[in-house]
Amino acid sequence: MSQSKIIIPTGYMGSGSSAITDLLREYPRLNTKNADFEYIFLHAPNGLFDLEKKILENNNAIRSDEAIKSFRTLMENLFTYRGWWPAGYDHAISKDFLEIVENYLNSISTVKFEGNWYIYDRPSYIRYLIRAILNRLGKIVNFSPAYKKKKMLLEISLVEETEFYEKSRIFIENVINQINTENQDIVLDQLLLPHNLKGFEKYQLNNVYPIIVERDPRDVFISNKYFWEPSGNEVPYPLDVNEFCKYYKAIRKAEKGYTSNYLRLNFEDLILNYDSVIEKIELYLDLKKADHKLHRVYLDPDKSKNNLKLYSRNHVYKEEINIINRELEEFLYDFPEDFSQESGEVF
Repeated sequence: MSQSKIIIPTGYMGSGSSAITDLLREYPRLNTKNADFEYIFLHAPNGLFDLEKKILENNNAIRSDEAIKSFRTLMENLFTYRGWWPAGYDHAISKDFLEIVENYLNSISTVKFEGNWYIYDRPSYIRYLIRAILNRLGKIVNFSPAYKKKKMLLEISLVEETEFYEKSRIFIENVINQINTENQDIVLDQLLLPHNLKGFEKYQLNNVYPIIVERDPRDVFISNKYFWEPSGNEVPYPLDVNEFCKYYKAIRKAEKGYTSNYLRLNFEDLILNYDSVIEKIELYLDLKKADHKLHRVYLDPDKSKNNLKLYSRNHVYKEEINIINRELEEFLYDFPEDFSQESGEVF
């Protein structure tokens, strides 16, 4: 695989990473054709990171077979869009996505054979009653009924750690190559989450460029509870302020330890210090000012000011904001004294 950059805007669910995605769409030399699509096949439940844990930690034959089947099921569910928002990989990646998945699973499978595990032999209550009746009849007529268990293909993976990461790295590269057919630096939104970054170092993709976006947790909470949730949107945070604070502390603590290449930005700085933050992004990604050809087409900082300091818009928020001020003090953004909160539409 070529060493084109894999640029990954990421954050804390509502922290403003989509603003970075919008900004990067203003650089035509970047591959941003699917920039607003969130790729979750690595970190979703039963995704690649779960497969890694099951195969490399406390593995056994049954555990690895279940891990492979669960991973395949998720990939199949992601392939075709049936109303589930993260799906649609047949278009967002390619028609060959499932073939790439099968080639990968074959590469990490140690042995395959027809058989049965106890986890697949879970009789229902109806089946239990039928067996009980047949057993009773068998005693009456002196006959022992035989129960033939259904066999299936069992796939066992007992690979070494180095082989797993090598084969998995090739899998990730093959998937990205399907999207990045012209070998450009490519933007893949949410491919990794901040607390995934430390573990991802083992996959040795050295051309990954995460951009981690922080946002004042007061605005994160207010936007989730008072803007998005009443509009019928899914919200990723607890709406009770005390639970929110506990959850937010936990996800921030979980990311510590990552020391590789990354850029960390504040959403507020991107809007209030637009030019200087763009300079940092261009330096990090080896972009030139001349590459920024669609200036303010997708990200207009003047309009985005409407999304800042939401927590000061309504006195109803005061009690909850006081709790966040106390519990999450280290994560609060220090707004300039002369900043006046906008009253326009929140988006």
